[in-house]
Amino acid sequence: MMTDFHYLHSMPPAAVACFGVFLDEVLVGGVVLTTGARHGHRMLAGSRSIDVLTLARLYLVDDIPKNAESRVLGIVTREMRRRHCVRALLSYADPAAGHAGTIYKAAGWTYMGRSEPTRYLDFGDGVLRHPRSVSTAYGTCSPRRLARQGIQVRAVETEPKHRFCYLLDSSWAWRLTVPSGEVV
Repeated sequence: MMTDFHYLHSMPPAAVACFGVFLDEVLVGGVVLTTGARHGHRMLAGSRSIDVLTLARLYLVDDIPKNAESRVLGIVTREMRRRHCVRALLSYADPAAGHAGTIYKAAGWTYMGRSEPTRYLDFGDGVLRHPRSVSTAYGTCSPRRLARQGIQVRAVETEPKHRFCYLLDSSWAWRLTVPSGEVV
């Protein structure tokens, strides 16, 4: 479902937890939690990578009840809190895809500013590819090194993403290292 319908058309590597979303016993979406960005946990002072997961994919079909995304986020956060396996969840809203993070705000997540711009690669077909995917496929993500292999690519810098955090352990509130609403 994620690879067919989510706007990124891919399933993230290293999924830690996956949730199916059902409406009247019909699968209408899903949520995927991963270990996320290598340094994402640094948004929480003194945390370790095992303390934080990233909500890497959320997809729901279009013809479901209003506010379903925020309701699903609420269910997922309650389930993760019940499991006691991590202290916080992170997620990103991509303005390039028209996402502003409205669902995270409605579900009570804390706005953590914006990420750094990301550099993607375009092979001339208009499809932006993440550097990790290119590196996995070609052994490098350097446009110069790819050019030496006869592969012409163009680096494209994308708009910074909005970052959100949901603390599963409220005693960790002091660990938020980026003041709410600050752009970084």
